[in-house]
Amino acid sequence: MSVYVQVTINGDEFLTLQVRRVTNTDPRVGGTPEDEVNTYEVRAFSTFRKQAIGPVLARVEHRYGDGMIALSRKALEAFERLDASVRTR
Repeated sequence: MSVYVQVTINGDEFLTLQVRRVTNTDPRVGGTPEDEVNTYEVRAFSTFRKQAIGPVLARVEHRYGDGMIALSRKALEAFERLDASVRTR
């Protein structure tokens, strides 16, 4: 399952970040334990250009119990750390 973070400016969608878990991806009885830390890949898609912005931008570590908002924040911070030339492709 992926989390999608959409950045919209004045009603126009500008950017979508896809955050996809890449460790412990098999379904388990009882779901994911709260204290489990997993690795997630962050990809960015330019909505204006309708294309991916490069390959996987970053991998982030995240404790499942910290929730979706914390994971979204990590994805946005990873995107912000990129060189400006990559962000505007």
